[in-house]
Amino acid sequence: MSSGRIDYHIHTSLCRHAEGSLEEYAEKAYSAGLVEIAFADHIPIQHPILAESCMKRSELDGYVEKVLDLREAWKGRMTVRLGLEADYVDGYEEYVSDIIDAYPFDVILGSVHTVDGWGVDNEKYIHMFEQGNIEEMYFTYFTHVEMAAKTGMFDVMAHPDLIKKFGYVPDLDDWSDLYAGALDAIAGMGVGMEVNSGGLRKPIREQYPCRAFLKEAVRRGVKFVTGSDAHAPEEVGMDFDFVYTLLREEGVEDLLTFSRRKRGVISINDKGRYHDKA
Repeated sequence: MSSGRIDYHIHTSLCRHAEGSLEEYAEKAYSAGLVEIAFADHIPIQHPILAESCMKRSELDGYVEKVLDLREAWKGRMTVRLGLEADYVDGYEEYVSDIIDAYPFDVILGSVHTVDGWGVDNEKYIHMFEQGNIEEMYFTYFTHVEMAAKTGMFDVMAHPDLIKKFGYVPDLDDWSDLYAGALDAIAGMGVGMEVNSGGLRKPIREQYPCRAFLKEAVRRGVKFVTGSDAHAPEEVGMDFDFVYTLLREEGVEDLLTFSRRKRGVISINDKGRYHDKA
C-alpha cells in the first residue's frame, strides 16, 4: 500500500460534470492505497457562470448526509472527510461564509474560476485568451486568488494557477511577479495550498501549481494537500506517483490534514502515522 497518500479533491455527480457514486470513489481510493480522502463538491451558488457546475442549494443537505454516512461505513479502513469547494466571487462572501458555518465541514477548498464576468477554465471563454492580453489576465486572476486567501474563509487554496488550464500562458521567462501577491497572501494567512494532479489531464499537461510556483511556496513555508480533482472514480489518486515524487524533490515531507477545520499533519514517508500539530 502506498504510504501516507491523501486525495482532498474529489467531486460527485451533483456538480453536473462528474459521474459515479460516492461508494465507487471510495473503493477506488482504497484500492489505490490512499489513507484519507475528502469529497469537495462545488458549493451551491446562484452565479451566471458557476451555477451550471454546482449542486443545487436543495441538494446540499443530502450531500452532507451521504458523505457522513460513507465516513461511518469506511471507519477503520480509510478516513473520509466532508469537504466543500467554495468559489471566491467578490460580493458573495457573506453567502459563502453562511453556508460554510452551517455544516460540519472538515475542510474548505477555496478556488477562483471566474474573473471580470468570464470563466477562466470554461471552454466557452477560450476566445478571451485568444483576443486578450494574457499577462493582464493572469495578473487579474492572481489578484482574485490573493483576495480569496485574505478572506480567511478557506483552509486550502485549490489549483492556484488554474488559469493556465488551456495552455495560454504569459510570454515571459519568469512570471512569478504575477502571482507574488497571491503567494504573499497564502503564506501570510497560513492558508494551505493544493498540489492538484488534474492539470496533467488538461491541455496544459502540468500539475497545479507549476514547479516554480511550488518551489517558491515551499521556500515561504506554505503547507500542502494533494488532490486529483477527480470527476470519475478512475481519476481518484491519478498521477500521484508523479506528484509525490515532485513534492519529495522539493523537500516536502508532510501534508496537511483537516478534521472539523482543525489542522493535522501526515508524513508522506511514514505509512500514514499522524502528528498532533501542523
